[in-house]
Amino acid sequence: MKSQTLFSLLLLVPGWMLSSQSQAPRDPAAVEVISMLDKHDHALNQHDLEAVMRLYVSSPKTVVIGTGPGERYEGLQEIRNAYTEFFKDFDKGTLKRDCLWKDGASIGNAAWVAGDCKMSDSFAGKRREYEMNVSATLERQNGQWKFAMLHFSHLTGSAEPETSKRGGN
Repeated sequence: MKSQTLFSLLLLVPGWMLSSQSQAPRDPAAVEVISMLDKHDHALNQHDLEAVMRLYVSSPKTVVIGTGPGERYEGLQEIRNAYTEFFKDFDKGTLKRDCLWKDGASIGNAAWVAGDCKMSDSFAGKRREYEMNVSATLERQNGQWKFAMLHFSHLTGSAEPETSKRGGN
């Protein structure tokens, strides 16, 4: 169940960048960041693990963080393992998003993005709707933006955190 919750969070990270209701950023570097997030969203929806992994900084400190305890994946191998599980928790190509707010900026080779989105997808043919807050920091490496950190905040059901299927820290 935790992987389903975190997957829902991860699936939606770049979705805020594609909303028709949000204004386009004026900063050319922010446009580059948005383009990178769009690539993430597409690869995730297509269950393309290698394409997703190419979007992360190669560092033992690169991290994906979800909402609750145990939803921390640090280093490329843990992130790879997490995405492998995320792909099991949604029907390929079913993501829809509508972001109510988004913002981002860059300074040199560092950038941040954040958003508040209404999301929908399906799991085993059943439609799901949820809201998500997302934030990320990015680093420009060899002229390309890459995720250094992704964080998702998504409550489902009660405020009680779900128990991790995969463990975690």
